[in-house]
Amino acid sequence: MPALVSHHSFSTAALSQAQPYLANAAAAAPMAFRWGAQGPDILYYYQPLYENHICRTGHRIHSERTARVFSALTAECARQNTPEATAYLLGFCCHYILDRSAHPFVTYMANYRLDPLFPCMSHTALHNLCEAELDRALIEHIHPGGSADFRSYVLLSCDAKCINAVAPLLSHAVWNVYGTRVTPKTVKSCMRSMLRMQRMLHDKSGRRTAAVSWLETRLGSPGAISSLIRPTHPLDADCLNLNHRAWIDAATPHMRRYTDYFQIFDQAQRFAAQLMDVCYDAVQTGAPLPDELFQLNFLGLPER
Repeated sequence: MPALVSHHSFSTAALSQAQPYLANAAAAAPMAFRWGAQGPDILYYYQPLYENHICRTGHRIHSERTARVFSALTAECARQNTPEATAYLLGFCCHYILDRSAHPFVTYMANYRLDPLFPCMSHTALHNLCEAELDRALIEHIHPGGSADFRSYVLLSCDAKCINAVAPLLSHAVWNVYGTRVTPKTVKSCMRSMLRMQRMLHDKSGRRTAAVSWLETRLGSPGAISSLIRPTHPLDADCLNLNHRAWIDAATPHMRRYTDYFQIFDQAQRFAAQLMDVCYDAVQTGAPLPDELFQLNFLGLPER
C-alpha cells in the first residue's frame, strides 16, 4: 500500500475531480477527511513493534470483506449524520481506490526491483521501503528540492472533536464485519501512535537511518524500522518505473504493464471520485452499495 503522503496527496487530487458537493462535504471536516484517507493503515501503529490482534485486523480489512466494510461504514455514517463522519467516509473511499490501484505495483517493485539490491531485507521491509521511496518521489514532484525538509506528520492532528467523531466509525465497522473488538479508545490510540511514529521517522540528515540500520543489522532484522524512513536520495531500483519497464499485476498475470507510479496515481483519481459519489448518495438516501464496486480488495486482488 502507498504511505501517508501518497494517500493524503491522492485524496486531495481526487476531490478536484469530484462533484462540488463532495468537495464541500470534505471541507466541512477537513481533518476527518484526512484521517479517512489513511484508511485502516492506522491500525498498524498499535504497539507497532509487536504482533497483535489490532494489527492483524488491519490486514484483514485490506484482504477480505471489502464490500461489507463499506456498507457498515456507510450505515454508521448515516446513523451519526455528522460532517466528520461523512468526511471520514469520503477519505476512506480514496484510500481504498489508491490501495487497490497501486498495491500490485508496489508488490512487484518490492519483489523484483528492490529485493536484488537488499537481499537481506524481509518482504515487509522491502514493501515499506518501496512505499517510502514513492512518498519521497511524490513530495519531490510537488515540492522540488523539498523532500528532505518535508514533515509529513503536520498533515494530521489528533484534535479531540475529530478523533472522537471518527474513531467509533471504524470501531463499529470492524465489529459488524469481523466480530472483532477494536474499541474507539483503541482507534484513537492508533491515531496518536501514528503521529508519534511519523515524527520519529523524520530524518532530514540521514543520520537516524544510518544509526537504526546499524542496530537492525546487529539484531538480525535489517530494515525492520529504517525501511519506513523516506530515503534522502532516489533509490537505484527505479521504484517509480519511470523507465517504463514491464511489470506484472498478480490479478492479471497474463498481461504486462508499463505504467509508472505517477500514471497509476493520476488514473485512479476518477474512480475515487466516482466511489465517493456513490457512497455519499448511499448515506443520503439509504441506497445499498453495489457489490460490483468492490470486486477487488485493498490489495488489488479478487475478493476471496
